[in-house]
Amino acid sequence: MGNTVLLITNMPTPYRIPLFNELGRRLSEKDLKLVVVFGTLSEKRRKWNIDLDDCEFEHKILKHFGIKFSASETVSLTYFGLITVINAYNPVCIITPGFSMATIQVYLLSFVRRLKFIVWSGEIHNHRRKKSFFREFSKKVITRRVSRFVAYGSLAKEYLVSLGAEKNKIDIAINTVDTRYFIQEAQKYRKHRTQGVDLS
Repeated sequence: MGNTVLLITNMPTPYRIPLFNELGRRLSEKDLKLVVVFGTLSEKRRKWNIDLDDCEFEHKILKHFGIKFSASETVSLTYFGLITVINAYNPVCIITPGFSMATIQVYLLSFVRRLKFIVWSGEIHNHRRKKSFFREFSKKVITRRVSRFVAYGSLAKEYLVSLGAEKNKIDIAINTVDTRYFIQEAQKYRKHRTQGVDLS
């Protein structure tokens, strides 16, 4: 087994790349390497201009085969080729996005080979939407094999607990942005203000 932590996510986003850069730096201090696997490069409804040169971590982009459902916001990525990537890196740990197709693949693979995997989830109880019994049951089944969980917040943690996750296996990591950037920009703004420079 190597020293790679494999993090799987849907696509590159401007608010996640700084987070992954910082995570990569933290892992390197522990002699671990972060590799991020993106399910796709972009989506039609996303208008971001992403510069992958900003990625300070190794990354892979899978072939995009999205399953479109009736709702305009609902597209499920298939993460085609993910198993090949996992076998190539032989990671010490895999982080998967919620109860996605990526998580299902890792779950099934865990019956074939020993895997430590973490589910990173932001899903919460939505009492306005009727949930599929099969889907909720499958989440509970997957939950039993997950090593640990990362929740976006307390409500996401509550939802994981309702699926059977043990509280002591759930860590809360609140979504963030590149705080260094905003600190630097705020300092520039204050400096220009004191010098009487109009930034409008």
